[in-house]
Amino acid sequence: MHELSVAEQLVELIEHQLRDAGRVKVTKVNLTIGPLSGIEPQALRFAYDSAVCGTMLEGSAVHITEIRPVVFCDTCNTEREIESVQRLRCPVCDTPTPTIVRGRELEIASVEVVDV
Repeated sequence: MHELSVAEQLVELIEHQLRDAGRVKVTKVNLTIGPLSGIEPQALRFAYDSAVCGTMLEGSAVHITEIRPVVFCDTCNTEREIESVQRLRCPVCDTPTPTIVRGRELEIASVEVVDV
């Protein structure tokens, strides 16, 4: 389960970014995950609970927003949201659309903290 190592890296990154913030406690971490990121959101939620033990994130919640994939259609000359990564075709003109614009993300959207 590589989600555990991803969760541990997220914790490390957040702690590193907050090292100069004084005495704070993380209450919530908001993530954005795309279907092509290789991350299973439910597995990451499970792994997160283990990864935060003994850190400044202990007791915090993780909120995951799953985004839909977006491709660029050369025929329509625009970006289109698609239903599934299994079908990389423009949903309007049905042209194959190999240019993926969004869907590979694993981003820390925000981190909520409180002073302790």
